[in-house]
Amino acid sequence: MEDSEKENHQLCPLYPSTLLKHVQLDMSPNLELADVEQNLKNVQTGGIYTPDDCISRQKLAIIIPFRNRETQLKILLRHLHPFLQRQKRAYRMFVVEQFGNGTFNKGLIMNVAFNQASK
Repeated sequence: MEDSEKENHQLCPLYPSTLLKHVQLDMSPNLELADVEQNLKNVQTGGIYTPDDCISRQKLAIIIPFRNRETQLKILLRHLHPFLQRQKRAYRMFVVEQFGNGTFNKGLIMNVAFNQASK
C-alpha cells in the first residue's frame, strides 16, 4: 500500500468481521505447492502480507523451522496464511530450512532466522 493510500485508511478493527468461528481444515497430503501459491496471490514475494483495506494494528514475523516435511509445510501454509489474513495482521513468514543429515537443531534455526528478520 502506498503512503498516500494509507492516509485514507483507518486502523483495522480489533475484531474484524472476516473472523470465522469454525474453519474446515483440509489435511490432504496430495497437495502441490503451486496449488497453495495459486490461493495466496495477495501474498508478496518473501511471504509478506499487508491488509489493503485498513492499517494493521500488529506486525508479525513468523519463523517456521523446516526440514524434510514438505507435506506438512504445504498444509501449514495453506491454512496459516488465510487465518492471519482474516485477522487483518501484517506479517512476514520465514521458512528456514536446515540442510544436512545432522540432528535437527530448531533453536539454532530460530536464532539465525530471528537475526535475519531483525535486519
